[in-house]
Amino acid sequence: MRAPTQTRNAVVAIMSTVGCSDNEATPPTDQTGTDTPVAGDQSEAPPEDELPVPYQQLMTDRLVDADYWQEEPAILAAGLGFTDINGVPGLSDPNLSLTEIEAMVRDAGAGWHNVASTAPVDEIDLRARTSAASLFGITQVFGYPSPNSDGRPMELSHPVLASTVHREDIAVHLNTGEVITPDNISVMPNGEYNERSTLVMNGAFEAKGLAFGEGATPLTAYRPGQGPRLCAAKLTMADAGLAGKGAPGTIQSGSFPNDLRSL
Repeated sequence: MRAPTQTRNAVVAIMSTVGCSDNEATPPTDQTGTDTPVAGDQSEAPPEDELPVPYQQLMTDRLVDADYWQEEPAILAAGLGFTDINGVPGLSDPNLSLTEIEAMVRDAGAGWHNVASTAPVDEIDLRARTSAASLFGITQVFGYPSPNSDGRPMELSHPVLASTVHREDIAVHLNTGEVITPDNISVMPNGEYNERSTLVMNGAFEAKGLAFGEGATPLTAYRPGQGPRLCAAKLTMADAGLAGKGAPGTIQSGSFPNDLRSL
């Protein structure tokens, strides 16, 4: 993450529909795909049935043993999570060498981890090396492209009915009077059926004035009285929620099972 360079703060006003229930991996990197062209005006967006298949699979209304954090529906928190590294153009190019990929990732502002493994280089997932995500990968699970965007998680008190989540229903109000609509929004990477109470949106939030801490100087969020704060906590039995483990289709299939019993 980059240190804040602006001093403006923001107030967030967000509309979202939460649903009832029976009960931060990285988007897929397709090394055979090419980056999706940058979208224009949102009014020119394709119909929902023409959006990427992984996105359509994710944004369904199935919930199994998903947690509720309080009785009254509410937004518990919404903060700036990543800057400039969600949707790096060209990162999914299969012709890039590992050195070129590292340079591209660092140029975007992301970190890089040198993985020590006996596995062949091309068998190590990119997400093991960096938190940066390709534009192709972001588009696949967020529906719409957002080149070099900032990620903003939003934690809700209830799991959502994902089919009701639309980017045009989200309004980020700055104290400058400007209102920002995100490029996209999804349940990713919280797509498991027993999760889905956190949404992530991508857009040009940092450039518009959102910052870490109170925005004046770096790392102010880690000074006394200025956060971060715990939004909610819940203690459950080890077997609780196991029926809802896993995500639709083959999304993050290599990450499951990751529950307490399996680990």
